[in-house]
Amino acid sequence: MAARNQPPFNDLFHGFHDDDDEGMDDYIDFNNPYRTMDKDDDISDVIEIQGEEEEEIERQLSTTTEPSQLSSSSSSVYQKFERMLRPIVDKVAHVFNMKHLYQLVILQHQLTFIQLNIKLWTTYLYSGTGRLLNQEEQATVMIHTMPNIWPEDVKIMMIEKRVTTATNTNEISDNYCLNYVQQTLREFQEQITRYQNELDMKQTDVDMTYWTPTIKQAMENFVEHQGIKAHRLRIEGKLLLIKYDYRDRCLELAVQNENPNEYQMGTFRNLIQTKFDKEKAICEVALLKQRLLYRCLPEMIANIQLPVPTSLASIQNEKTRQRLMNRHEKIVERTKSDMMHVYVIVAETQMNEYTMKFDTDMAQMEQDQRAALDHEKFNEPMLNIIKQRLQNIDERFRCLHQLKLHFFRANSEDQELD
Repeated sequence: MAARNQPPFNDLFHGFHDDDDEGMDDYIDFNNPYRTMDKDDDISDVIEIQGEEEEEIERQLSTTTEPSQLSSSSSSVYQKFERMLRPIVDKVAHVFNMKHLYQLVILQHQLTFIQLNIKLWTTYLYSGTGRLLNQEEQATVMIHTMPNIWPEDVKIMMIEKRVTTATNTNEISDNYCLNYVQQTLREFQEQITRYQNELDMKQTDVDMTYWTPTIKQAMENFVEHQGIKAHRLRIEGKLLLIKYDYRDRCLELAVQNENPNEYQMGTFRNLIQTKFDKEKAICEVALLKQRLLYRCLPEMIANIQLPVPTSLASIQNEKTRQRLMNRHEKIVERTKSDMMHVYVIVAETQMNEYTMKFDTDMAQMEQDQRAALDHEKFNEPMLNIIKQRLQNIDERFRCLHQLKLHFFRANSEDQELD
């Protein structure tokens, strides 16, 4: 493919392994199938990368209270299940009731889904009761007593579900958060017990003589493929953010324990913000380039459509009509490719600006440490806290980047399975 007159991408992201798509920087052929990504792609949040079909499947599987509701042959999920499992069970010298097996799958999906939610809400509880960090991690946040920090997500849910009369998260007390999280965990445990009992009962109706490991594995794969994989990745992302937010809050408390003056506190917060902006921008550029590799385009670009001339369909010569239609499709693909180049160039420009801003601020702080008056200088404990806080930002975005790559790869694998 001939190279096009596009500005080359800066190759600054070896730490994010973005060299995989080096050969794709000049032109991207979007003729192959791909999935879209959500349009509001803040890398501090967890991206949901499912297509519409997978979202509907997960919605059905995770909200159904009675498995029989999805057992009819009209269910698209059931039809997909039967297409997957039928060739496997037909190899066994036994006639399985496919709808009965499907009920087992739904119950297993419910159990796995709730178990992941329990893991998330248990982490909420540990954060809110000062038990989130292990002993080794506690040493890195430089305070002796672990604080009770309830994640904002918990408080926002309390307001949205009207379990509190508060309208601002700052108005919600620790006790209210504790009661809400503990009650939610109790409800999850009750659901686990109910679904597990129902699953045990239904499994007694299966002739285990013919219950081969292949059938069991196929059913587990179906559960994983239809929503659980994406839900697990979302939970992992939330757990990651809870832990890094907790560490950040601890380190800020550690700074305050050093009784900084207004100048020192302002310098600290400005440096942290510019570092955060820089690393976020670097990560965004690297992820944009990975989108090209995995065909995970931003929704705004993926949905680009150019109008087809109304008279095209009336052309009588079939070869001419098809040639013009193909040309139109290639123009659409090229437009998407050009727009992705613009997105990356804009992101790189912003990344360079944030990098320069942070480097300037860091150099200024180091100069102030050498030349400023004693009361404006950071003491050694405060310098160690700043160093740890900056390192925490590096780790945060490195982990988020790896998690999003996992999303992209999982989505690509799911397309191959489909």
